[in-house]
Amino acid sequence: MLESQFDRLRSEVGDAVRQPDFSTVRSRAGRVRRRRAITSAAFLATVLCVTGLGYVVQTAPGDGVLADSVPAPTESPGSVWFPSTLVTSAGANLYRVFQRCRECDAELDVSSNGGESWQHRPTPPAPSDATGPRTANLLALAPGLVVWRDERTLTVAEVQALISGNPSADEITAHQPWITRDGGETWQQIAIDTQPVAAVPEGVRPVDCAMLDVSTCDIGVIDPVTGRFAPLAAQPTGITVQEGWTDVVNVPLDGYLWVPGLDPATKKPAVATSSDAGRTWHTHVFAGAVAAVLGHGGPVGLYNLPKVAAGSGKAAYVLTYRADGVLDAHYTPDGGSTWRDGDTIRNLELSAGFVTADGAHIVTTDTGLAAGRGTGRYTPITLPGYPVDTAGLPVDPARIQVASGQTTVPYLVNSDNGPYLSEDGRTWRRVRLP
Repeated sequence: MLESQFDRLRSEVGDAVRQPDFSTVRSRAGRVRRRRAITSAAFLATVLCVTGLGYVVQTAPGDGVLADSVPAPTESPGSVWFPSTLVTSAGANLYRVFQRCRECDAELDVSSNGGESWQHRPTPPAPSDATGPRTANLLALAPGLVVWRDERTLTVAEVQALISGNPSADEITAHQPWITRDGGETWQQIAIDTQPVAAVPEGVRPVDCAMLDVSTCDIGVIDPVTGRFAPLAAQPTGITVQEGWTDVVNVPLDGYLWVPGLDPATKKPAVATSSDAGRTWHTHVFAGAVAAVLGHGGPVGLYNLPKVAAGSGKAAYVLTYRADGVLDAHYTPDGGSTWRDGDTIRNLELSAGFVTADGAHIVTTDTGLAAGRGTGRYTPITLPGYPVDTAGLPVDPARIQVASGQTTVPYLVNSDNGPYLSEDGRTWRRVRLP
């Protein structure tokens, strides 16, 4: 289980267990293997609350689980609820999923002008077995291609079945996601095709097969024309790809493909790269890094999974685990053919960070943001207009989404104060919400 799933996890508010916002989910989500041995019910409940694959936990009969929030509490008997609004970017459009009240279903607005104005859009048909208020996540896969994922509320009995490995747990499935290709005007449910595809279409983000509950592959593709999911024919070799691998990758929709994992023999962190849309792969093992081990609060050693950040070109940065709060930076100028060791960064948040338009790598420490370039030192930096959290610290770059490099404003980050946009990753402005 990814240790980063527990970073900045908000505590319970009243009797509601709330899920992180979409961008946090994008960076921290990880699918839970149904038969995996978990040390306690509390641990699994926490894990399921942060998974981005459609599960949330019901804490008491009738209690729903709502998305993370902006800090404008609304009183309700015995608890506090925070209104929810989450924004994602897909090409020229911004998509906003929100809830007006604790018992309200998720709604959708779309803006085609950077948030200057918003239009209400229909949501996909609700799941037939949904209980409680409807909540959902959005995922941008390509310019104009957005996935809607309804969250399925798990009862305490279902959580216990997952813990114990009871056969009934095999019947627990997430709701099938929907896609839109026309700005939210219409929706199509994603169909699963077992026939592999040769390549990832240009400008399309590959997906974790686990997102569709497919266990026969690690890397899949959702076709932007047909809306069908299929496994990629050439899966990376020389690397064990972990479920949830997309959680620690922050790259644009276009450019090279980057897949983190572990060396099958040594359990050292590894990264597979492809310059030809997934037809062929090159895998590099970071032999000097620490091998993944059991512990760190979870049943598997994903704490050591390499974190990847890249721009649209050949340059990329990888962070590998050295010790608690200490990560080593690695840099490639040539699409992963060669790697150079860089700085050792202390007090670092466990996220990939992001790469600015001018090629700098931005990460966050426990005192603020830091920037590095190539194999150079990481030094403190201030980004004008960049949002801060309730403690006054910069929002974790793990929440940043990077759209196509050809998009006018490719950078988006969600925060407690709402979403922010940037043209270059350095200067930010707040998005106007209705």
